[in-house]
Amino acid sequence: MNEITDIRQSDNWSKYLALYGWKSIKTRNGSILRINGNFLTCRANLQIPSELSSKDLEEIENICRRSDVHILKISPNHKQDVSFLEDRGYKQTNQIELIPNTVFLDLSLGAENLFSLFTRSCRYSINKANRDGCYTEIVRNPTPAETLDFYKTLSLRAKKKKFTILGLKDVQKKVDVFGVDSFICNVFDSKDRLLGTKLFLGHCGGVWGMHSGTTELGQKSTGGYKLLYDCIPYFIPLGYKKMDLGGVSDVRLKNLSKKWEEYSHYKREFNGEVVYYSLPYYKWLF
Repeated sequence: MNEITDIRQSDNWSKYLALYGWKSIKTRNGSILRINGNFLTCRANLQIPSELSSKDLEEIENICRRSDVHILKISPNHKQDVSFLEDRGYKQTNQIELIPNTVFLDLSLGAENLFSLFTRSCRYSINKANRDGCYTEIVRNPTPAETLDFYKTLSLRAKKKKFTILGLKDVQKKVDVFGVDSFICNVFDSKDRLLGTKLFLGHCGGVWGMHSGTTELGQKSTGGYKLLYDCIPYFIPLGYKKMDLGGVSDVRLKNLSKKWEEYSHYKREFNGEVVYYSLPYYKWLF
């Protein structure tokens, strides 16, 4: 699968994070460093840069010192050699802002070829949803009312599963910033009742699954499988080359990710490429 710049390294992500007071600075190699805080505690994050060399790191540390940053945290990409970080005094931590692994589908293979690669139970679930009369609707650049409906489903499911989620303003800001590259994908049963919903954001040839929710009725159906599969032929003509299904459980984070297992099993059924990023590294600069 060809490498595509991570969405966290996009200008739109910078505009989204401005909601929380993050200031974004581009380095010479195009990576985006983000800084937040005050004279008491000021921190900087570098998330999934396409490349990071010793020279890049020196530039980043100099920017941080000029900006009175106290602590710098780096979340490397999955192909990054991290040995030089350790040589420069960085320590690894399991305190994460990003889920350090995910599942990607290679959309360049086409919908039919991808379907043939899914597990047998995944294909069965999609076909069953079709037989049951389930259907999907995908809304591009949703309105505030459509975003609110999405958030209601998301928050209800989160409360039941005791997941922590950010507020409606967070979701609405993502939609506002990404505009035509934001998608709310819904799946309904034959009686037009909502079964599940998912928000995707697109950037630079990739489309990332951000948030999802399932209704009580959806828990008893296989509509969620159809929802993800129907997104594939929708996204391909728009020029997207890969589709991020979102994070899966991680043995490195047993206590944190044990609640994710149900969703992780579901995502793994699509037999995509599971990518493991390094856990983040941090360094106190002052």
